[in-house]
Amino acid sequence: MSTRFKTRHLMLALATIALTACGGGANPNPGDGSGGGGGDNGGVGSGDGSIVNEAGVQLRSLSYTDSGNWQYKVHMQTLDDATADSNGYFARTEQYSRSVEGAPQNWDFGPDPERADDLFWNGQQWRTCPLGYRTTLGAARSGSRPFNYCDMYATGSESILRTDVSGQTMSSVIFDIRTQPGGDGFVMFDDYGPSNLGVLGTTTFPTGSERHDVLRTVDEFAPRYTDSADNQLRAYNANIAAGGVDGSNPAPACTQLDNSTTIDQISTVASNLEQLIGVARGTPCIFTQRTNASGTSLPSHEWWEPSTVEFGELPGVDVRPAGTGDFYAETPSLRVAFADASQVTYYECLRTSPIWSNPVSIRNCTSLGTGTYTIEVLGDARVMSFLNQPTRFKSLNEERVLIERDGRVAAGIRERAGVRDASGFNDIATEALFRQMLIPLPVPQ
Repeated sequence: MSTRFKTRHLMLALATIALTACGGGANPNPGDGSGGGGGDNGGVGSGDGSIVNEAGVQLRSLSYTDSGNWQYKVHMQTLDDATADSNGYFARTEQYSRSVEGAPQNWDFGPDPERADDLFWNGQQWRTCPLGYRTTLGAARSGSRPFNYCDMYATGSESILRTDVSGQTMSSVIFDIRTQPGGDGFVMFDDYGPSNLGVLGTTTFPTGSERHDVLRTVDEFAPRYTDSADNQLRAYNANIAAGGVDGSNPAPACTQLDNSTTIDQISTVASNLEQLIGVARGTPCIFTQRTNASGTSLPSHEWWEPSTVEFGELPGVDVRPAGTGDFYAETPSLRVAFADASQVTYYECLRTSPIWSNPVSIRNCTSLGTGTYTIEVLGDARVMSFLNQPTRFKSLNEERVLIERDGRVAAGIRERAGVRDASGFNDIATEALFRQMLIPLPVPQ
């Protein structure tokens, strides 16, 4: 294979997912996986590199408020990228860009810039995907072509429906994209393009402009994780995780905590998977009913955080029980607890609404079923995956994996394989659209 497919240091996202430690804060549903958020379903495939000499910049995702506040994703090809090498391969780079109050930022590997340096397993080593890395593309056959995104992070195939939009107004084409369901990158289709289509005026696309609708089938994603202290899981002390009923004799340790108790006093950073398996057993600490300025808890006020591990949050589902006001947040936390013989129980849990300085807390979990876990050795890491997930869990775009490496355990993800789509434009239409909105056009390198 040509050396142009090797790493070039020229140039994720979630929405993606903000991974949290066991017992620490909220973990949003990982976006659409473009996701990278995230993660990075939006990072794989489009811009037909199988056509000779198709160099340029192809837009794949766009959100725009004004000339100083926008975000986009593009795929780029140099002339060399767009020409097949001796093995019949093509290449492209991609770039995510965001401007906030006129300060632009560029990155690769998913729509969340905070996760652009995520580590993933490519079959031989744990590595990152630096800005400017070449994605490998095969020749198109029967309208579809294979891709290998960032050295085996994701593999699959893609096809493009090309529509000539020459002479059509930019606003009418963007409006048509907005009628589609779904989304790509960090933009849902109904929010695609300028928030105010009036900035496009009556400007039309020049001759040679094409709209690209991309159908992408991802066969497999690699596991990945953020290598940061905030993403390390904590194992609660066994006497705290054991739970118990407040008022029993002797009183359980978890009921003796007060506002001065710190997380470091009741938990430690997990050094291996067995530590978590041993304490996260689904044994809540049960208090009597509570009332605050937001509302009233259920009669049995249960604290599940120490004895479960977070899988993800499920947005768009209001699980607040009747009669509790805003004591609980709308979005549930999906969590797991361990049992013997590699068994797990899957839970949907309530989360308290943040009030004053009190953090979100995991309360009152309901079992959604049981499954199993597996642990495999990948290089110098051990990776736990969860099987037989219930429907609620499968609705997340990313699934949880726990990654033990370098003497600690990280909350990792694996994006779900499947079919996703994207909408954008070829180089001629992209350049014209960017010029109209006063966005600097990136240059393929």
